[in-house]
Formats: sequence, structure tokens, C-alpha cells
Amino acid sequence: MEEFNIGQIFEGEYPPEAADWCNNRGDCFIDEIESVNYVRRFQIKVVPVPDTEELKQLEISEIKAELDELDLKSIRALRAGETDYIELYEAQAQELRARLAELGETVE
Repeated sequence: MEEFNIGQIFEGEYPPEAADWCNNRGDCFIDEIESVNYVRRFQIKVVPVPDTEELKQLEISEIKAELDELDLKSIRALRAGETDYIELYEAQAQELRARLAELGETVE
């Protein structure tokens, strides 16, 4: 059985076992890198860990998507005359807006 490691380079193609190895680890992937003498090359690379700012921006994006969804639910509730749901959705939206404020983001 072949052993694999981070940084390992394969020429021409990579063995399916290398892809399985990466998938089982969950912290690496196989990336095609620059060819040499017209020969395709692939390298096992580490999945980059997002930094604090990237995680913050991801959370902001997720919150904004949730707010958009709540807006749609509120509109549907208004059309149906279901005021109980409108109050629920507004309470949820207020919590999300408060979290955005903590993250230094505002909502238009």
C-alpha cells in the first residue's frame, strides 16, 4: 500500500487512493499545479484554515441571508394576515441585527 503525504506531487495523473486518503483525512486536497515539459502534475495540499476576518465575513453573509429569508416570510405572513408570525419574524430579525452590530456591520 502506497503512503501519501502533504506536499507530495504526482505526474501525469494521481492514484485514486491518494484522493481517498485526502477525503478520509478531511484536511487536504489534490490540486493541479503547473505542468513541466507538458506533463500534468498534481500536488496534495492542506485545506487552508480561514482566518478570523474570513470567519467574520462568512458569519455576516449568513446573517444577511437569514434576514433576507425572514423578510420573505414576513411578506408572506402579511399577505395571509398572520400577525403572530410577523411578530415572531421581527423578533428573530432584531436578534440577527444585534449580532450584525456586534460584528461591526449594519443592515440597509
